[in-house]
Amino acid sequence: GVDRMMRAIRRLDLSETQKSDIQAVMQGLKAENRQITKEMRAGYNQLNELIKADIYDEAAVATLAEQEGALAAERLIISSRAMSQVYGLLTDEQRLELEAMAERRLDRMNIAVACAQVAGWAACLAAAPLLSDTIWLPAVIIFFCLMMQGVFSMMHECFHGHGHRNVAVNALMCWLATTLFGASATLIRINHLGHHVRNRT
Repeated sequence: GVDRMMRAIRRLDLSETQKSDIQAVMQGLKAENRQITKEMRAGYNQLNELIKADIYDEAAVATLAEQEGALAAERLIISSRAMSQVYGLLTDEQRLELEAMAERRLDRMNIAVACAQVAGWAACLAAAPLLSDTIWLPAVIIFFCLMMQGVFSMMHECFHGHGHRNVAVNALMCWLATTLFGASATLIRINHLGHHVRNRT
């Protein structure tokens, strides 16, 4: 989104001219968004009145829905235009650094998810024997099953080299995920990549 991109851009080594120009673009975006937000709030209030009416007016709701859709589209257009203008103010080096920031953020997120999965896996295995005679055991089992879906997803991303940009770290995360899954990393990887070959995907 706009806010995330702007947080990253502020971390770049911007010149004073760039800072001034970017600030002008963002002020213009805020002014345009302020009017759209005002109109959308008015539409929301109208919808509430239509909902509370004794007789439901479907035609009026449909008209209002079209108006709200048009406003949402307009907000998307002006936001993307502003971001394009800001992006155009950056140098090639700054653009590369911005992309690298996004990739590092995804790397950190995947590592955090993998660590959480290990902690959740260990907690479930430790809790299951202790709760075997209680009503909480089914909850632990359900949580474990749902969590393992995420473990499989992480494993899948690592198979395709998307777990981490560093090949060694990606391989380690792949090994970790398959270990939690109770399977061989090599076996599942070969079978999965073979699946893509056979299905031309």
